[in-house]
Amino acid sequence: MGRLLDRGGYTSKYYRLPFFFMITLKRMAGLPSLSLLDTDAPYGVKCTEVTEALNEVLINFPRQSKGIESSVPFRVMPDHIHLLIRVDGKVPASVRLTLPQYVRVLRRRLTDAFNEVTGHQGEVFEWKWHDYVVKKKGQLANFRHYIINNAIMALARARRPDYFRIAQIEHTRLTERFWALGNVELLDYPELTAVKVSRSVLPETEAWEEEVEVFKEATPADVVVSCFFSRGEQAVRWHVLEQGGKCIILLPDGFESPLEVAPGCFKWHPAGDRLQQACAEGRLLFLSRIPPGTGKGEKVGSLRARCLQMNALAERLGLGSQGHPGGVLA
Repeated sequence: MGRLLDRGGYTSKYYRLPFFFMITLKRMAGLPSLSLLDTDAPYGVKCTEVTEALNEVLINFPRQSKGIESSVPFRVMPDHIHLLIRVDGKVPASVRLTLPQYVRVLRRRLTDAFNEVTGHQGEVFEWKWHDYVVKKKGQLANFRHYIINNAIMALARARRPDYFRIAQIEHTRLTERFWALGNVELLDYPELTAVKVSRSVLPETEAWEEEVEVFKEATPADVVVSCFFSRGEQAVRWHVLEQGGKCIILLPDGFESPLEVAPGCFKWHPAGDRLQQACAEGRLLFLSRIPPGTGKGEKVGSLRARCLQMNALAERLGLGSQGHPGGVLA
């Protein structure tokens, strides 16, 4: 991801530059929904009178704000709004507002539109807002995809919330307790295929053909297991998932930034729409030896040692599954 900024009034030098910024405004609790999620509606969003009013504000915002080139795409979700703001580099910097000033104007217009439709009086959006400055190659396309498909992904997660909760599990295939997220039943498949491709293996080489292209025969019935660190392993993961297959992903470094929703209860979403979609469909399982919420300063062993342990586990799961469904690993 790009540089994360959580401002709500703070002025950064980036805010005057002609960058794209992904903005998130969150609705205050207890107010009517900004839209409705519906699997039968286009892109998963069913527009209400409130949604239409907010959409109109977002569409007209660039024309009414000097220095803003675009606010598209955007998505009005039930309790928040995502949009991409493009600061116009053709407008002299002395004339341009800072991004917090633009957001303040936008928030006021959205609030007025909401209040006019609902009869509510007062603030509608939380004072704190979030933004990402889009600076790296490929980020803009990813952010566009994220915003456009935000409702679809929310619906997918809502269908199987249990697939996005971290739980401690025991299984006959595992020699100890693990922290898991996703479809634990993937461990019950008779055959698991361990994937291990050296980082030195490069695309369009003979080694790549031998170690990676062999997985082009993947089917929806296949389950592969790996840390998926190297480029070759990641290529295998994406190919298997695109073919409808399933992956068990071993996390040597644990779950990054899990959300604690209650004491000892954690939620977590894998990064990226494709992984979240596959997880919601029951085609992913994440396993970690490290408890969620473990502080970075706590000693959990070296990353290299943990990677080697997880690579060994992947190999043992693959070997142990052949002809021994559910067997205890030696």
